[in-house]
Amino acid sequence: MSPDRKKKTTYLALNAFFEQEKELIARNLEGLRDLLKKNHALLSGHELRAEALYIHDFYNSAENIFKTIAEETGGGIPRGDAWHKNLLLEMHSAVSGERKKILSDETFLALDEILRFRHLVRNSYGIFLDKRKTRAVSRMVLRTVKPFLSEIKNYILIFAATGK
Repeated sequence: MSPDRKKKTTYLALNAFFEQEKELIARNLEGLRDLLKKNHALLSGHELRAEALYIHDFYNSAENIFKTIAEETGGGIPRGDAWHKNLLLEMHSAVSGERKKILSDETFLALDEILRFRHLVRNSYGIFLDKRKTRAVSRMVLRTVKPFLSEIKNYILIFAATGK
């Protein structure tokens, strides 16, 4: 396959996957927004867990996009126990000769906080969730989603033009 054809095929795959995940994010955020209309102090344990899972699912979509970018345009997904964090760091860093930095500092910092919250959700009991912390991270997700999607789309367009 010629380099131009490979670039086009990779671009089409990246863009299609991005659009699919973007739709999942939009559907997921509908539920999160519904929960955010409620007074967080009055949330039931089930509602609090649901809010935490919406946050969890948002980061899963972001990470799925990162994994696809890493597999298609870089050296693959990092290995080891800290691969989730290292993958996020890779998206915030330029990979010499491979690709430009994808995430802004602000988006990276927000996603890092959301990743840490997801880790808590995955590795702890829902009864230990803090309502204020969960609500703060939910709001962070809503503030972060638009710049995140924009930065990813911008990267995909740059990739289409340059192959990097």
